[in-house]
Amino acid sequence: MSDNPITTPTPRRRIPVRLIVFVLLAVGLVAFAYLNTDPIRVRPFGEAPLWQIMLLPFGAGTIVGWTVRSKFRFRNDAPNRASAANRSE
Repeated sequence: MSDNPITTPTPRRRIPVRLIVFVLLAVGLVAFAYLNTDPIRVRPFGEAPLWQIMLLPFGAGTIVGWTVRSKFRFRNDAPNRASAANRSE
């Protein structure tokens, strides 16, 4: 036997692609907002800076995407009754 203990390399933490895309979109939105600070006319509300107009759909899309993703994750974790009935046969 050798005197050297067997060492296993520490596993690298994997960064999700979804997080990378989200960060890139957020950085792009901040850069766009910094370059476009002039007010624009929004029909029902009056005038507002363009960055605020762009921030609202970005935030809404993020929230909707997060809730839809969590809904599908929950559905896939719990087996439904039909699949349980098919397994028992």
